[in-house]
Amino acid sequence: MVRRKNKSEDKVKQARLEALADWRGVDLSEEERARTKSEKVAADIVKSTLEHIKFEERRKNAEILNVWRNGIDPVIVEHTQPAILKNGTLIVNVDSNVWLSEISRFKKREILIKLQSCFGKEVIKNIKFRLG
Repeated sequence: MVRRKNKSEDKVKQARLEALADWRGVDLSEEERARTKSEKVAADIVKSTLEHIKFEERRKNAEILNVWRNGIDPVIVEHTQPAILKNGTLIVNVDSNVWLSEISRFKKREILIKLQSCFGKEVIKNIKFRLG
């Protein structure tokens, strides 16, 4: 015989959850419900984990670093380090003011064209150099 929950049991459970949320100072009921689900598809777990660790962003940064080291003039590579790709702008750290001036004035366009040929103009729209 299966026993059905009545409305008073539901109210008690809801009151318990509200009291816990109030005591904790945060409502964790969604997380608690998610934790009670025992079945999860492996693909969903892998996807959420990869999103959590920002795998795609890290992969893209690794590719940029690889192209930077192998496709850009070694003299420039010796004095620079790609830092971050943000909204289509690659920010590159340069180790001295002299190199910052040299690269910004004379090499920026050449470097941008090489990177855009590898990744596309929609991925790397601009490049900025900073002392760092």
